Amino acid sequence: MSPINLTKLLKKYKSGWVAVSSDYSHVVAHAKKFIELQKIVKDRKDVVVIQAFENYYNYLS
Repeated sequence: MSPINLTKLLKKYKSGWVAVSSDYSHVVAHAKKFIELQKIVKDRKDVVVIQAFENYYNYLS
């Protein structure tokens, strides 16, 4: 699997938590706290949850 660059997709999210679609094409939800995001996405299995940061260099290889 080739690396996925999420920089553009996550650019505006500097803090909190982000739920991204499993194909990494769009942001499904964002919340300041993980528990809030969990309530939004509920039992969805088609999302990837990522902690939002000021800088995403750790996610790039």
